[in-house]
This record gives sequence, structure tokens and C-alpha cells, in this order.
Amino acid sequence: MGRKGGKSRNLDRFINQYEDEMEGYEEELENNDDGLGLYSISRALNLKVSKLGRKATVMIIGNVSAGKSTLINWLLQENIQKTGMAIETCGISFVVSGKQVNEIGGETALMILPELREVVERNPTLLPSLSVKTFPSNQGRLQSINFIDTPGLLDGDSIYSFDIDNVIRDIAMSLCDLVLICIDPSGQALSKRLLSFAKYIAQNAPRKTSFLLTKIDEIPTEEDRIKVICQVTQNLSSSIAIKHGFDLIPIYIAGAKDGTYLTLNTLQSLGESFSNSENQNITNVRTKSGKSHAPDKLSQVGNGLPTLNRILEVVDQIEKVVDRKVQDDIATLLNDCQTLLEHNKCLIYKQTQLEKNKENLYRQKNLYKKSSLFIILLMLIMAIFQVCNYSGFNIFSNSEAIQQNGTAASFDLTPENQISVWLFLTASLLTSLLLYRNVQKEQQQCFHRSLKTLKKYLSVLNSINSKAVDLHDSYINI
Repeated sequence: MGRKGGKSRNLDRFINQYEDEMEGYEEELENNDDGLGLYSISRALNLKVSKLGRKATVMIIGNVSAGKSTLINWLLQENIQKTGMAIETCGISFVVSGKQVNEIGGETALMILPELREVVERNPTLLPSLSVKTFPSNQGRLQSINFIDTPGLLDGDSIYSFDIDNVIRDIAMSLCDLVLICIDPSGQALSKRLLSFAKYIAQNAPRKTSFLLTKIDEIPTEEDRIKVICQVTQNLSSSIAIKHGFDLIPIYIAGAKDGTYLTLNTLQSLGESFSNSENQNITNVRTKSGKSHAPDKLSQVGNGLPTLNRILEVVDQIEKVVDRKVQDDIATLLNDCQTLLEHNKCLIYKQTQLEKNKENLYRQKNLYKKSSLFIILLMLIMAIFQVCNYSGFNIFSNSEAIQQNGTAASFDLTPENQISVWLFLTASLLTSLLLYRNVQKEQQQCFHRSLKTLKKYLSVLNSINSKAVDLHDSYINI
């Protein structure tokens, strides 16, 4: 993938380095610096950040034996997908990078690609026909891209175990960054189903749609190739409302028939041939506003090339998709870092102020607590006094001295006085409890982590933000 592919791999390593996959307790993360990352800190700060890491996704569709699986194998330089005349791909197959060769289906596939869960919920019949293939590829493309291989599109519903029309449209619109529509000129080039989907995706997402005319080398003469290209172009442009310039890209994979296309020499030879053909200034077959224009010198291809092959333009399209995805991830990462940094700095300031007032708050809390207990004690004494009076027992009746001095009269509370005392004690108790509660709330505002922990978070966030800025700058400087 060149320098851009290297950038995407750097981003993957960067995200993997800091992505926290630990599901342990917060106390475990507190003592594990290696466990601190963007996601663990966001959970600790009760903030949400975007989940990075969804790779650029390229889906390949077409009629039966249009070379879809062969194209994926060639792009990855690995024999991952079965190829042949029959419909080898019967379901939706995701090809992703992994540590070992494996094919996974069902719920386990949704665990590997959780973004598929919503698609399956909307299309329940898809799950039995869904598979995820993992493969350790030496090519950087597989590490940066998820490829989707689909069944050959034929008219009729009996050959599919799921609603293929809704499923492909759903995946194309919700998950895909690029859709390659492969048209085989030697077979049924434009089935109604393929034409219907091409029309839908071209109208709803024209910028992520690319039309490929595959196996162009199987057409025997250059004159016939020109006719086929113009015919297919005219059929497509007459059926689809073209809003932008329409480009049908003719491609072929040398050695596809005999299986020798999975060699480094083939890939290098193709690159050299493509470069030479560019030097010859070959005119592409393009149609704008639904009108086709055939080039005058399409057959003037230097260095003995059998026909025009623009397959490296497809590679370039994929690289651009990866590049856009990486840049979007970097922008999202920078935004999330800034949000967490600002929030963390606010918490550090509040925590610093609260810790300064910690002793004062503690004294106030104890004072209001003791005041409440004292008032409750007075209310209890008041209640005992009233019970004694209501029972006819005068606790001061045995003291003649007190009675003679008239002191008992001072304890003779009238009902009006008793009500006033109760109201006063109740108001005092409520006031004391409210003040106690306010102090308690101020103490609870203290972050559940210490100031030291918040500063540790700040250090990690600054490190992540610095590396994200470096990645961003490296893209700008290229």
C-alpha cells in the first residue's frame, strides 16, 4: 500500500498500544500503568469516546464468475477465497486480518465484528450464511481493510437462503467505504438483480461506487473489446441516472486461469506494465451525462500489452479509502483526547480545592452531626416530660422546697408553650440536618480517585494526544 499503507499500520499499532481491553475492577487499573489507556480513562471519568479501529471496508459484488474472489485473492496475494465457475461463495464472507487461518460463523462472527450485529438484527436470516475468515497476510492491505465477498448475483430467489437484496444494500450503506461492482463481459453481464443494485448504490452513494469490467483479456480482439466496453457503458448509463462522470474500469488479472497470479513477479510485472501504459497516454473509456465516447487509439498500448488494464487504479482507490479512514480516525482521536484533557483538568482543579477545604468540611460535618444529636436528645427529654404530665405524675411534686419557691411553675408548660418548643426543636433539627447534608454533598463532589490518580490520567492523556498530533502532522506533511 506504499507510504499510506505504512501510516495506517502505524495508526493500528498506536490504537492497539493504548486501547484498554481490561474488564477488571477500577482498583486493578489503579495499580497497573500498562492498563491505562484512552478507553479505561474515559470510563473512569464517566465520559464516552469514539471506538476507533473499524477498518476501511470494501465490498465486491457482481454476477456469477465475475472474478470477485479472484480479485480479493490477488489484492491480498493469498489464496483465501475459493474460485471457479460454480457459485463458491454462497453467503456473505468477511475477510479480515488475524493471527491464524480460521473461518468463523454464527454468534462468534458477531463477536469479532460487532458492527455486524445491527445488520443481523435487521436481517435475521443472514446469520447462518455469515462467515468471517481470518488470515495472517504479509500484505499491509489486509491489516488495514476488511474485504466482503458476496454470492454471484442471479435473477431468482431459490438459490439464496437469505434476502440478498436487502442484506447487500444494508451492508453497502451502513458498513462499506467502497463498493466494487464487477461485470463479466463473457457471461450474463447485467442481470436484473445486479442492475437493480448498481442503480440503487450509484444513486444513494455514488462516491463509494466503482464499476469494473473484469476479464477483459478474454475478449479476443481489440475491436471487440472496444465494442463490449461501449455496449456495457451504454447499458449502465441508460439505466442509471448518472449525476457525475461515469467511468467503467476495464481490468484483468494475468495468470488467473492457470493460478499463477499469486506470485510476486506477476504483481511487479503488472505495475511495470501499468506505468508504461501511462507513458503512452492511453485514453480511458469514459461516459458523461449518459453519452459514451470511444477512444481513437485504445489499442495503442506499448511494450506488448495484450489490452488495456487499469487494475492498479482499483488499488489506488482502495488506498485512498484507507487513507480517508485513517485521517478520520486521527481527527476523532484528537477530538476525544482534547475532551478528556479538558474534563480531567477541571477535575484536578476541583479536587485541589476540595482537598484544601477537606479539614474544614470535616469539622463542619462533625459540628452539625453533634448539633443534630443534641437536639434529638432535647426532643426526647421533652417527650418524656409530656408523657409524665399526661399520666398525672408530676416529677416535681415531691419537692416541697421547689413548690414553696414556686419554681415548679416555671416547668408547668402550657399546651401553647409546648407547641412552640416542639416547633423550635423541629426547625433546629431540620436546619442542622440540611447543613449536614450540604457538607456531605461537598465531600461527595471529591472525585473517587485521588489527586495523584487524576494527575496520572493527565500524563497518559498528554502522551496519547502528543502521538496523535504527531500522526496528524505526518499526514499533513506528506
